[in-house]
Formats: sequence, C-alpha cells, structure tokens
Amino acid sequence: MFSVKTLRISFVNRFALSTALLLLMASIASAQSYSYRWDNGGGNNSWGTGTNWGLNPPLNLGSNNFTPSAFYEEMGLINNGNTVNVTTSQTQLNGSGADNVVAAAGVTVDGVTATGNGSKLNIASGGSLSLLVTYGPNGAPPSATPTAGTGNATINNFGTITVQPGGTLTVKGDVVVNSGTFTVGGVAAGGLVTTGNVRQAGVNSSVNLLGSANVNLTNGAVLNGTTTITGPNVVFNTPSISMSNTSVFSPDITGLAVPAGTGHSVINVTGGVSLNGTLRPQFHNGVVPQLGNTWTLWDSAQIQGNFTVSDTSGAGAALPTGLRYAITTTTVGSVRGVKGQLTVENFLTAEVNRANGQVTIRNTDITVGPGVTITGYQIGSAGGALKPSAFSSAFGGTWESVNPTANSLSELNPSSSTVVGLGASNAIGSVYDPVALQTTFGTTPVSDLTFSYSRSDGRTVNAPVTYINTGLANTLVLQVDPTDGKARIVNDSVFNNIQFDGYQVTSASNSLLTAWNSLQDQSLAGWEEAAPTIGFLAELNPTSTKSVNAGQTAATLTGLFKTVTVGGTQDLAFQFRVPGTGPGTGVLNGVVRYAAFGGLLIGDYNQSGTVDAADYTFWRDRLGAAGASLPNRDPGNGGVISTADYNSWKSHFGNSGSGTGSLGASPVPEPSALVIVAASLISLLLGTRCRFNVFVKRQVLCRVPVPYRLRGLVS
Repeated sequence: MFSVKTLRISFVNRFALSTALLLLMASIASAQSYSYRWDNGGGNNSWGTGTNWGLNPPLNLGSNNFTPSAFYEEMGLINNGNTVNVTTSQTQLNGSGADNVVAAAGVTVDGVTATGNGSKLNIASGGSLSLLVTYGPNGAPPSATPTAGTGNATINNFGTITVQPGGTLTVKGDVVVNSGTFTVGGVAAGGLVTTGNVRQAGVNSSVNLLGSANVNLTNGAVLNGTTTITGPNVVFNTPSISMSNTSVFSPDITGLAVPAGTGHSVINVTGGVSLNGTLRPQFHNGVVPQLGNTWTLWDSAQIQGNFTVSDTSGAGAALPTGLRYAITTTTVGSVRGVKGQLTVENFLTAEVNRANGQVTIRNTDITVGPGVTITGYQIGSAGGALKPSAFSSAFGGTWESVNPTANSLSELNPSSSTVVGLGASNAIGSVYDPVALQTTFGTTPVSDLTFSYSRSDGRTVNAPVTYINTGLANTLVLQVDPTDGKARIVNDSVFNNIQFDGYQVTSASNSLLTAWNSLQDQSLAGWEEAAPTIGFLAELNPTSTKSVNAGQTAATLTGLFKTVTVGGTQDLAFQFRVPGTGPGTGVLNGVVRYAAFGGLLIGDYNQSGTVDAADYTFWRDRLGAAGASLPNRDPGNGGVISTADYNSWKSHFGNSGSGTGSLGASPVPEPSALVIVAASLISLLLGTRCRFNVFVKRQVLCRVPVPYRLRGLVS
C-alpha cells in the first residue's frame, strides 16, 4: 500500500496536492495508516520538530522528516529510549479534514527494554496532542469505515506516557496500556485527558492519577493492572469500571477520614463497577487508618463482585491482627445510586485443623473494637469435603442449622444476632473430611473450604479460610528428623499394598549427605544407587518393588540430611515411582515433613501435641473401628478401638509433646516443574553401576475403610 503523499516539502505543498492525491487514492481499496519513527534527528526532544521524525515507511510516495499527520493517516512510533515532549498545540484547528495536519492518527510508545527506563512521551504544561480516528485518504469522512488501528495511544513494555499539569491529551480511540505506565497530573493544578476507553492489559500495566488530574472517558475503564488514585482532587468520569483477578486498585489516601467519607477523590461512574483482584490502599500526609474509617472511592449506578485480597503492604497501611480493608456500600448521599467506600473492618476467619477435621470460627482481633455481630454463616465445599453428621451449632440458642450437606453447612439466627468478641472462637465440630473423597493414591486431598457470614448491617462478607497442622497426605511422605538428619519413607494414605521401585530426593541448596544409609546399603534385594551428590540422591530397583501398607514405614534412611546446625536448609523435594499404568501410578510427588522421630504421645488422638478433652471426642467418634485408624494409640490395646483406648487417654490426660499433628511440611512441587519420567531416573542410573531396563509391574491398590485421619507418623 502506498502513502497518500507524492512530494512533501512544506504544509502548503501538502494542501496544494490534496486534490491530485485524492484521484490516486480512489484506486486504493481501503485506507491504511503509517508510522513515523522518532529518531531525534533534529537534535532536540520536541514532537513538533519535523526533522526529529525519521523515514516514511518503505514503498511510499511521500517525503521524510515531518511530524505525524492525521490528514495523511500517520502515527508516531517512539521506541528508541528517548523522551519526546509536546510543548505546543499538536491538534486540529477546527475539526475539518484539511486542518488535521498537526494532529496524529495515533502514537505507540514502546519501551522495548528497561534500559534507560524505556521510551517516554511527555505532554508538558501548555502542550496539547490530539490522536484522531481517520476515515480515508484525507483522514476524515465521507468514508464510513475508520482506518484500522488509528486514534489510539498505545504503551508497550517499559514505555510511559505522562500528561503533566497544564497538558492536554485527546484520544478519539483508546488509551491502551499493554504494559508500562500512564500518568496524569502532578503537584500543580491540571492535566486533562479525554478518550474513549482506558484499557490495561494485565499485571505489568499501571495507571496513575494524581493531584488535580481530570480524566473523562466516553466508553469505560478496564483496569486489569495497577491503578493508583492519589489525593482528594482527582476528577475521573467514566461510564463503567471493570476489573479482573489481576487488578490491583490502590487508593493513595492523603485526607483524614470523615463520617461522610469525602476525604478522597470520588470516581463518577454513570453505569456499573465490577470488582475483582486486590485492594491495596496507601496512606500519606500523616493519615493513620483506624477501625471504622471510611473513604468514598466511587459513586456508581451499581456495584458487583468484590476484591478477593485485602493487601496491607502499601505505605502506611499496616493493620493490627484481625483487621483488614474492605469495600462497603451505601446509598446515603449517592448521586448515581450507590457509593463504594473503603473501610477498615474487624473480620472473622474459619480455621481448619487438618489433623482432626475441626472447623472453628475465630475473631483474630484481640486489640480494638466491640467484635463482629453476625446473623448467619456458611461453610462450603464444592468438592463435598464436609461431614454433616459431625456438625454442631457454633452458637446454640436461637441459631438454626440449614439443610446440612457435604457441600454446605450453615446456620441462621432468625430472631437475633450474636457478637463474636475479640479473640473469641466457636467450633462447629470435626466437619472437614477429605478422606472420604480419596479414590486414587497420590491425589492431593481436597482443601476447598469457603467461609462467608452475614453481618447485622445486612452485608455478606466472604472471609478467609486458614489451615493448620498436618492432615492426610494421600501419598508417600519423607519424614526428616531435623535433629540428626535421618529420614524415613511412610505411606501417609488410606491405601494398602503401595509398591514403588524408585525414588529421588533433591535439594537446591545442596543439603544432602552422599553417605546416607541407602536401601542398597541395607542389602535390600535389587536396589541400586545412582551416583549421589549433595543436591541429588536416588535409587531404583529393576527387578522388584518395595511394598508398604497404609500407615507403615517403608524404609529408614539414616544420614540423609545435613542438619540446620551445620548449614543445611529445609528445602528437600521427594518423588517416587509406582510401576503400572493408570491413576495412582507413574512418577508421583511425595511430601517432605521435618519432625523428630520421637515416641508416641499416647492419648493425643487428634495429634494436637496435647492430650486434652478434644481427644476424647476423637476417640468416641471412632469407637469400634480398626485400631490403625486412631493416631498415637497404645500399641497394646488390641486391634479394635475400645474402652482400653479411653483408659489410655484418661491416664495420659494433660501430657504434651511434639506430637505429629504440627509437622512442618515442604510445599508439594508443581508437577510441570518437578515431575520426572521414569526413563530419566533410569538414565541417571545407567550412567553409573546400574544396567537395567524399564520394568512395568502390576500395581494393586486396596483401600482401607477408615474414618477421618488414618494415622500420624509413628515410631
């Protein structure tokens, strides 16, 4: 496609040739925009100096070194790390096509790399830039079809566009921040932007509005990156705001909270606000957030969704335990219908004890406020990991349960409310039961519980769920004693006859010992070591497998880990191979737990580290079941849970110790990063003293019918 120009020596020449050029353009099927690249050929940084702009694109009929012109469908490209200043009027004179010479058809600021902080376009005080959507060879209608790609301001990589106080940017298309930074305003007054949309593509895009910036959108704002609005004087008008899970909304509060919430800039939204992502406020100018403080952030026709994260990492935003930032709504004083307000609130959490399945509603705030008044709550599990038969009322009295199922446990108080006071906790029973869902060895137990509650002011709060202690891993566990470095492989699942023929232990910090007492060293038939290093230990058995039942120890490996006292780091990763095909076979991720190999804390059935009243409930609910399903049981009490186990609990009541319920566990590796194929392990062994092929063996999985937690790691 050819340019619309033949010769271009001055703007007068352009207009003189317009009539002739239109005849040429009549033969072109559709209009096309072109980019002039900034090359700073004029020796200054002024947008309006034509010699600063480089060559017209190849295959053109025009001339070079002119500022991009919307009349000729030209856009500016700034991608060489320079700063370009707009200090004069680069806009249309009266809106006609012939007057669009000094306006551009668009601009792209591409930082390319972080070197030199990227390319920059700066609209200085007194400067004005218009970016126009064009419609044909003369840049204006009568063509009904806009020229593709025109009318936008686009920021890529580390590029920046700044509209200083006193500067004006008019964008007939959109401001598109794929990555980089778009800033409007400053310390002085002013900074005006008018555009269709402001669109942030994702996490590496930033929009900053500060001082008395004035931003007016005709279509809406898509804020998927970080958006910061500073102070009480920003004017922001938009038809809508949409956020995704990558959004970070960061109001920078510089005005004290007042009852009306008018201490911060209020975004005027004629339509709706859709919330998601992270709320990350900042506080400056001596403002210290307190429980109950309120700042109005926007006034809109409607609000849907909510921020999923309350982030207290912003400047001055730290809060006492039990407080967080949230968005509340009110119709009082609203012009559009409903106001969204930043507030500091006391909130509740649901604590889940993996060791015994108990769920407790807690108020972790112990310092300020009257507590949280609620009229209802719900614990949910999409995967069905709840146990309705163990559910008991958290508050009693006039509270009523509502159709308890494996997916939902809830209570309502139809006639009153309850205050969950500072530091208070209310248990609802051992209702978390992922074991019932385990049908395949090696799959991670479901941990998908959700918690929400209704406050007395009618607001529903989606609250955090925290997990404590160690529950069923449903895989092989490498328990590492941090005091002496020995390790053991334990079947921490409900499945018997798990067979494995290879394993590997890795350490990114080189915290392994190469003289560990391997299975080969223990003369177990068929086991062969790979060449050991301080970052990698492995063994493979080409002729047979090692079988281990539920709760049993498959092997003890002394001298495996360099303890912390001599410079070791607890960063081990453990994988093993179960021969066969189908679910539960192949190379699987194990779990590493760091815990001493101490003796049993008899009677600590819920593995909390203390023999207390909760262990009685744990025993009572399992009375008559197989003895192996009761952790920390006296081995002499027979094969079935009975009154002998009650007597053991009673005689050890009040004892405490390390237990096994609080074993530190290393994160399970991401399969995409750490899963290895059997062939790779074998190839390592083939490079040493091992010479064997891949063996495929029959795998038999026998599920043991047990109640909640099968057992702990016992001596």
